[in-house]
Amino acid sequence: MITITKNNWQQDQAKRQQPQWYALKSKPQHERKAAEQIKAWWGIETWCPVREEVHQWSDRKKHVEVPLLRGYVLICATEKERLHSLQHPGIIHCLTYLGQPSIIRQASIEILKQFITSYKNIEVKTLHPGSRALITEGSFAGVQGIIQDTARRKVTLALPQLGFLLEAPLHAVEAV
Repeated sequence: MITITKNNWQQDQAKRQQPQWYALKSKPQHERKAAEQIKAWWGIETWCPVREEVHQWSDRKKHVEVPLLRGYVLICATEKERLHSLQHPGIIHCLTYLGQPSIIRQASIEILKQFITSYKNIEVKTLHPGSRALITEGSFAGVQGIIQDTARRKVTLALPQLGFLLEAPLHAVEAV
C-alpha cells in the first residue's frame, strides 16, 4: 500500500515545477521544424541534435544535416510546458516509462552533447542488451557504456532513457 503524505505531495509538485529533459516522438522528418516551432511558440528550450551525411545524386554529392535521433525532439520543460509541446501538430507523444513521462537526466544530455562535439562519424543504433565497458582514453575516460561490437574497434555509448546507442571510433575500451 502506498501512502501519500502532504510532504510527498509537495515534493512532487515542486519537482513538476523544475524543468526536466523529455524526449518527444515526432512525425517522420518533422524533428527540426517541430523543435524550432515549439521554441518559437511557447519559448520552451528544445534540442534536436544533428549530424552531417553525404547524400549522392546522379550528378552531385551534397553534405546534408540530418537529425541524430531520428523521430525525436528533446525538450527541457516543466510539466505544464511539456503538455503544451504535445499540442504541436508535428509531435505524436512523449516517451513514457511505466505510464509516466520518461525524464532524461541532465548528465545524459551533457554526455550526448560532448559526444557529438568529440566525434564526427556518429551512428545511432537501437538499444540491445550487451556487456558494460569502461572507456579508458580520450575525452570520455571514466565513462561507462554498453558495447555492442568490439571487433570493428568502435565503442558504443548507451543512453537507456532514449533507447539509443551512439557509436564512434575509439581506441581504448576495457570490459567492466
